[in-house]
Amino acid sequence: MDALSPEERRLIDEAVAAGRVTEVPTGASAHSSYVWDQSKKTLVMREPYAPKSWAHRKGGRPANPALAARRQSVRVMVAEGGRTGAEMAQALGVSEAAIWNDLKVLGLNLKPVTHGLPQGLSDHNAARAAAVEDRRSRIADMAARDMTRTQIAEAFGVSPRSLYADIAALGLDIPDGRRQARKEAAAPAAEAPEAVRDGAAAPAPIQAHDKAAAKRIAQADRKRAAIRDRRRFKTGVVADGRYAKMVPADATCTVHGHMLADPGDGEAVLKNGAMNAKIGGDVLVGRLRGARIFTLTLEERATCPRSCAHWRGCYGNAMHYARRWRHGPALEAALRRELSDLCAAHDLVLIRLHVLGDFYSLDYVALWHAALRTHRGLAVFGFTAHPDDSEIGRAIRFLREAHHDRFMIRHSGRTGVWGSFDITDPEPEKRIGDAIVCPEQRAANRGDREGVHCGTCAVCWSTDRPIAFIRH
Repeated sequence: MDALSPEERRLIDEAVAAGRVTEVPTGASAHSSYVWDQSKKTLVMREPYAPKSWAHRKGGRPANPALAARRQSVRVMVAEGGRTGAEMAQALGVSEAAIWNDLKVLGLNLKPVTHGLPQGLSDHNAARAAAVEDRRSRIADMAARDMTRTQIAEAFGVSPRSLYADIAALGLDIPDGRRQARKEAAAPAAEAPEAVRDGAAAPAPIQAHDKAAAKRIAQADRKRAAIRDRRRFKTGVVADGRYAKMVPADATCTVHGHMLADPGDGEAVLKNGAMNAKIGGDVLVGRLRGARIFTLTLEERATCPRSCAHWRGCYGNAMHYARRWRHGPALEAALRRELSDLCAAHDLVLIRLHVLGDFYSLDYVALWHAALRTHRGLAVFGFTAHPDDSEIGRAIRFLREAHHDRFMIRHSGRTGVWGSFDITDPEPEKRIGDAIVCPEQRAANRGDREGVHCGTCAVCWSTDRPIAFIRH
């Protein structure tokens, strides 16, 4: 503090003795200089202290006392706990973005379980989800009555194109009435003799002996197939409704220890979905169309909650050649690095969590929260065995509410909104109650060659209705 004159010291002593000095001005520090303000009867800063880093970046602009006071309030609220970012913003009269910036500057974090949506926005999302579920239920009923897409669109008073997302989410194949009418109208013309236009005959069909033309057609067909489906294997796993292999009840890790690896050896932990027949490499339908799909596989049981209903019969028991990554700080560092690279290379990236394993800690859930906030083109879908009312289950649920269109994680072993469960019937109907039976599994069991995979289905992330899977 700068030296004070004897007169200023006398005034200060009198003010202290009279109890008029009750607080230090906002933003005061040991580096500030003060003078006595006779009108206010207190010390005031002559020149507020600006941190060196701030002065270096902003040319010495002094700190804002109001900003310092707000950040001190933020620090106190975080220490007390129990408040969300939105609640803190409302209490301090600023935007939620300002609160998150303050937390970043202060080096503080809110636990995911305390970060939810404002009640009004939650109610709005709930009402919207209920309306979508009601509309899709009506569409499913109309499709069961053999109504065409055009007829259903007329019943709703919209264009057929407006129903594409709902039909894809339901996994239905509803014929387009107008397209069928055009085909029927064009059928007689196809059977008519060769037409002549402008005095020239239409091109003759390719002859069987024209090998060059046939080769070009075959090359084009292969290229079109590669564009649509980059999967290495296009035959899905047949699910018979039974566990493939059981392990002892006291097992606590994978039975394929030779496939467990440590991250950081030069091999990517996020694998291209094209290497998985079920997942696929690209999203080809719905609101995430164009996204590249990648998968993450952790160690089963070692990262899973003991309450998992499939602890002994996990389908990972039969996955002898799946690379599992050991969880911990090295994995989390690798994920941050690879997510940054993938989101820089692609506009949309969709991560499947987890082919095997589960969310193993609150810090790991927070990692995905931070990734979603950092990378706007990132989305996540998958399943967890953590119950809704468990600590990690609540963190997952609140994160799903905060990023309802980019964090689509379902709870296993239950029905209802964002639920999933397994069935033992290898040939089920498309729907069981309010649940949709996995279209990819049904196609694999029928032996379809239509190339159904997650990227062409999109049900898991397009609707909050429960999904039923055939046990395998």
